[in-house]
Amino acid sequence: MLASFYQNFLEKYLNKAQLITLKMLVWLLQNQKQVKIERQTRKGSLVFIN
Repeated sequence: MLASFYQNFLEKYLNKAQLITLKMLVWLLQNQKQVKIERQTRKGSLVFIN
């Protein structure tokens, strides 16, 4: 989700529908990124360096 700083800032410039749409888009992008990382980890193509 959006950090509270960004949410407070954006609430001043976006209407409620726009803010909800933005939150959904951010959520979808974060989930897509997580799925790709998990898929790469299962394939063994992601190398973790400490």
